[in-house]
Amino acid sequence: MSPKQTAWDERFSLVASSIGEGKLSEAATFAQRMVEEAFAEVDVLAVAPMEEILGFLDEVVRLLVSQRAWQEVDRLLTGVLAHLPQSVRDEDRAYLEYHAGVAAVMMKEFSRARSLLQEAWTAAEIAGDPELASLALRVLGQADFEEGRLDEASELTELAWTVNPVASALCHLGLINLAAGDHAAARKAYEECVARFGGLPLASQEGLASRLRALEAAGLGEKELAYFYGLLSNSGAKARGETAGAKPTGTG
Repeated sequence: MSPKQTAWDERFSLVASSIGEGKLSEAATFAQRMVEEAFAEVDVLAVAPMEEILGFLDEVVRLLVSQRAWQEVDRLLTGVLAHLPQSVRDEDRAYLEYHAGVAAVMMKEFSRARSLLQEAWTAAEIAGDPELASLALRVLGQADFEEGRLDEASELTELAWTVNPVASALCHLGLINLAAGDHAAARKAYEECVARFGGLPLASQEGLASRLRALEAAGLGEKELAYFYGLLSNSGAKARGETAGAKPTGTG
């Protein structure tokens, strides 16, 4: 391990310790200062390899996200993006803009979220990263969904599915259609997911269960509820039988 790698490991240990003690704001501020100082060295002296800086930042962001510390993620990445060197690769820029956009959505700052996520989508497309481009589109759709713009949310989610056809994109489209009251379209999305992928991802099962509880409370008909609960039950049994011990690999 190089001295520089050791230094970044030590910095991350300090950040992780602060987060573990509940000092989220202090940890984010320290991480932001370390990254911005390193960026200045990259621009002027080219002595700090970008991969090490971004690796440190990635670890910090993941740890803050695991704590759902959205304000700290937002402040950290807003500062970092303002000082991002032009030499940063499009895929790395897209990754940072994506997480900043997620934080903005979670904080209900939808206008700013859209700007960040559109930038992330564009950068991911330029970089040739369909997975990240699709994620940015889905969160853009989530921003519209949160504001009740269901047609726009559906269009963005369909585009996300086209860009990167994964199970969670279809399931998210199903949720939007359920919220819009288009049960036939919701069935179509979920049935296609089962046909293509053999069931619903675990995270998508949780999302569907939550939506069904809300719809049940709102008086959705028994026949429709029985169908979707049956779909959920079958997918849950399949997940328990086929993915025991496996790590979750996505969201939806």
